[in-house]
Order: sequence, then structure tokens, then C-alpha cells
Amino acid sequence: MSDAPIADVDLAKELRLRGWARKNYVTIQNRSDEWHPIVLDEMRKRDREMESQWTGQTIAGTFVPLPPTDLRRLDQAHEPVAEPNLLQADSRQPLHLLHNPRG
Repeated sequence: MSDAPIADVDLAKELRLRGWARKNYVTIQNRSDEWHPIVLDEMRKRDREMESQWTGQTIAGTFVPLPPTDLRRLDQAHEPVAEPNLLQADSRQPLHLLHNPRG
């Protein structure tokens, strides 16, 4: 297919077509050659993305790990948290009587 129809499409229409291609992705066997070149291009991109996921090539594989150093720090364990101080209401007195805003 020629890339000429792709150059004639404005940005908004191209983004709409690419979004449609992402949402309505189908396998290569189910695609028609008569579809818009942008749709086919985006589905080919999706094919490559899916292929890289299956082969284990992720974006994390493109980063270089940091060199090993001796600057490691191991902090001591934190002190256990003390029990919270909770106000215990007398079960014989209704709770609304415990709060006296005027007093």
C-alpha cells in the first residue's frame, strides 16, 4: 500500500482512526486490505507490541542496571507501636449523654 493517503489526513482524523484500530484490533487473518492505511499501520504496531510482550522483551529490558556498590544500608527494626488510648464509655450510659458541649 502507498503511504500517500496517510499524508493527506489531518491529525484529528488520524488519531481517531488509530484509536479505532486499537479498540477494534483483529488478527492479521481477519483484516481486509481495503481498510484505511492508518488503521492497518496501527494494527501492525499493535502486532509488534504483542509480539514483544510474548517474547519477554519489555521496556524494562532497555534500561541499564546500576553498578553494584558497597553503599548499602540496613536500618534497624522500628519499635512496636504502643496500644492506642481509647475512651471507653460506660455501657450503662447512652453515648449521647457523654458529650456535654455546654459544660
